[in-house]
Amino acid sequence: MRKVLSLLIILLMITILLIPVNHQTKAATFAVVYYPKYLPADCTTGTTTPGNGTPFAVYFQLKGFIPNTLYALKSVIGPYPSDMTYAISWKNETTNSWADYYTAYTSLLKITTDSSGDWSGWLVAKLKSTALPSGTLLYRVRMRVSPFTDNYYVETLAVGVTSLNMTTQGGWIEGHAYVNGSPAANKVIIVKDGSNNIVGTYLTEDNSVNEGYNPLDVGYFKVATPAGSDYLIEMLDSSDSTILASINNISVTAGAVTSGINIYATVNNSPALDWTGETNYISDGLNPEVGNNLTDFMYRIKYTDADNDAPQSGYPRAHILKDSSEISGSPFSMIEA
Repeated sequence: MRKVLSLLIILLMITILLIPVNHQTKAATFAVVYYPKYLPADCTTGTTTPGNGTPFAVYFQLKGFIPNTLYALKSVIGPYPSDMTYAISWKNETTNSWADYYTAYTSLLKITTDSSGDWSGWLVAKLKSTALPSGTLLYRVRMRVSPFTDNYYVETLAVGVTSLNMTTQGGWIEGHAYVNGSPAANKVIIVKDGSNNIVGTYLTEDNSVNEGYNPLDVGYFKVATPAGSDYLIEMLDSSDSTILASINNISVTAGAVTSGINIYATVNNSPALDWTGETNYISDGLNPEVGNNLTDFMYRIKYTDADNDAPQSGYPRAHILKDSSEISGSPFSMIEA
């Protein structure tokens, strides 16, 4: 649904706000936000691709770093800070394969910060089981500017995780995810226990990771968790981590797969506002740009809704400010034209 809406304005001076903006300055942060408290220790093939082992996903954020800058990054896992060599990370961009602790930064996955120096997203890794020490492990995301001219890197604070023996301690949940009746690619699947702890994470197919799952089986997921019951599964949007759907009462047996677990979401897409693209309305919605108290100003925008939903009664609305205060009658409801 597309609609062009107009507002006739007779004013000497106006300021129109479509979206309120709040500018804040914060110190740089680099942190792991969502991660599984348990990691499947079942990768014996190192960087062989696709190799074996069960991948997991971690969500992290950068805030206030160098704007518009390329960074290379990887997961690091180990029993203590001086021994963090047990992660197998996606990916080695040079060979489109898995990477490990010793893969050169020039070949690692790259991200680019935005104009504020921010970035957020999901990082995929596996846990190498060969010679893995028992007990609690530490997980960090480590990164450096790319290309780099020194040996400095930055890393998140460590989060504590526990390795799972997938024969005696852990099992798997597998199934398919759907959004509006269609298989849902690259969605995040999170498994939580009865105490709301995240115990397993991964992404649905196709997720552009070569882990050995069929990328043509869109919506398929397989997540490792500890053996247990009363698990809650949530489907999240991978772009902003919005929860789309959930199901509960899922049980997992050690060394076994709980299969056929399907999760369904119904999503209503948000409408969008844009300039109409007409003459005089290419880069903004106002015409003319200047005038006096006898001038008729016209403000026009285009409303688009992917679900073909009409605007709510009385919307969209235009706010008109004078000296930072709403004028009488503002905000004004717009009409279709």
